[in-house]
Amino acid sequence: MPVDWFRILAGLAHEPLVGVDEGHARADFVAAIQDGFRSGQGQLDLVGQDSGWDLKQVSKNAWIDTGRLDEVAKKIEAGIPDVEYVEYGSTELVREACYRLFQQKHPGAIAVQSQEELNNLVKQGMTNTVVVSRTFHSQVSNSTSYKQQVSHIVAIQTPKAALEEWYRDNKKYMSRLPAASFKDLAKRADGWRNK
Repeated sequence: MPVDWFRILAGLAHEPLVGVDEGHARADFVAAIQDGFRSGQGQLDLVGQDSGWDLKQVSKNAWIDTGRLDEVAKKIEAGIPDVEYVEYGSTELVREACYRLFQQKHPGAIAVQSQEELNNLVKQGMTNTVVVSRTFHSQVSNSTSYKQQVSHIVAIQTPKAALEEWYRDNKKYMSRLPAASFKDLAKRADGWRNK
């Protein structure tokens, strides 16, 4: 009997495999995954299969069920389609594996998912910031270790923002000429950087 991969994947999602020896089918599936890693592909072939939500969820769960979470984290970072739905539900172990991979590549960095977000943090003086994919960001930023790391980082105020805040708090104590000069100083501070 030819092996129907969709039914095997469905079996990994704990649905009954009617007409297939479940133990044998799972062994064939695990062997296929191992062959994919041995050949360097490291990706399930979903061509010709239903590419809907269910299959993508089952595929994601199949990779997580292998227990090789460091390899799963690398796939998430690389944007492999088989694991793209981890952002819709994964385990803390997967999120921690993604966090460890991120920290290996970018020690002490803050993960962001857009260039705009990066620019905003750099303006605040946080220059150790890295743009990552949306899916990888969802895993890294939701890991317990990352949340603990980021909670210790206090947003650094830009020089311009610090001057404007001081002006708002103290303008009632200033005469007109010093207040105007201070406003000019705050405008010039826009190009200044924190060290």
